[in-house]
Amino acid sequence: MRYIKQVILILLLVFLMAQCQSNKNVVKQPVMGEPTEFHREPAKFIPIVYGNYSNRGLDDPDDVAFVDHLGMGFGTLINVSMGQQWTGHKFLYYYLDMETDTEYYGYPNPGDKNYAMAFNPGIYMRSHLPFWLKVRYGTGLHLRFYNTDYDRWGIYGEFGLELYNITYSVVFTGYPGQGDVDTRYRLGYIFAPINF
Repeated sequence: MRYIKQVILILLLVFLMAQCQSNKNVVKQPVMGEPTEFHREPAKFIPIVYGNYSNRGLDDPDDVAFVDHLGMGFGTLINVSMGQQWTGHKFLYYYLDMETDTEYYGYPNPGDKNYAMAFNPGIYMRSHLPFWLKVRYGTGLHLRFYNTDYDRWGIYGEFGLELYNITYSVVFTGYPGQGDVDTRYRLGYIFAPINF
């Protein structure tokens, strides 16, 4: 059993180290230090997988257990070329994802639990912060197309941080026919190169 843990740890370290490589050409050499992901030719597609925590349709999140808030999704960032003056600082992306999350509807509160499906096209920026953090922010349309009792579309904004490809973000969605704003919290993995 002890050896299995060591093998898993070694494989995990090898996997993380492999993520630190980028075989793309350097577009702009930084003044000091090594080139980062943002100095290289960007990957055209960057996949993301995540789990989310949603409070849709609940008066109080404590009305249901933690596991009854959980959903999941997957998506991709699609790189859009920008002018050379931005190289080394940030990248621009179109974003697409599919997700399922929980929502509650009906009386008495919390009502019946549904698993709703949604599609989230948008436009995003990614840049870097100190301490090996990357920041991602964007906006787009939240389109629910299955198993929902509320408005089927809204406008969302997302702000997220990335550290060693682990990503955490908060998504706020407003709907034209509702006075409240939904909040979703996402924790996931982004398949982007790590360069420092």
